[in-house]
Amino acid sequence: MKNDQTEYDSLYAKTSNLFGSEPETCLQAFETQIPEGPVLDIGAGQGRNALFLAETGSEVHALEPSKEGIRHLKDQASRRHLNVKCIQKEFGKYNSKSEVYSAVLVFGLIQILSAEDRQAMIERVASWLVPGGLVFLTGFGTQDPSMKRVQMNWHELTSQHFVSPEQEYRFYLKPGQVSTLFPGFQVLHLFEGWGPWHRHGDSEPERHDMVELVAKKSVA
Repeated sequence: MKNDQTEYDSLYAKTSNLFGSEPETCLQAFETQIPEGPVLDIGAGQGRNALFLAETGSEVHALEPSKEGIRHLKDQASRRHLNVKCIQKEFGKYNSKSEVYSAVLVFGLIQILSAEDRQAMIERVASWLVPGGLVFLTGFGTQDPSMKRVQMNWHELTSQHFVSPEQEYRFYLKPGQVSTLFPGFQVLHLFEGWGPWHRHGDSEPERHDMVELVAKKSVA
């Protein structure tokens, strides 16, 4: 996966809440169903989801490669006296041998991974979760406006997966596909449709074909 740390360092330094300050709606809706124990937020950014969970009393491990994202998150956690362990590291380099998690957040990551990294992510998340633990995941569907632009300018690996000359990846989920990613998990929530209009910093308003999944690892 292409390292976007420098790009995000610049964006985070310019904007306090690049992706907004509110947590994902599916996280708000299912937070009370997370078992007791630490939660891992993969690609925590500036911490909107990690801080929300910490406010509810959860111990949160926030994994984020951007030093500016981690700086902002640490500052906010310290100001609010919240239990957030900040880890400045790429997902692929994170080894959680000594940790198990009650929930893992994978928001906005799946669409930028290679096929190999995507499968590794799925397998590692499943192995990190305790029985009864929850995975929260969001991605883009095949109706997302960005897909047409990517199809025109990037190399097609499959009908839903593309790579740029700079080795950036974009992956778009077909209808129903997200529910098959974690075999044996119970699907608690599945949404596929248009998300709200929003903007990132001072960018133009945009809207995505959103896919949301909340699934529970089997207790057997």
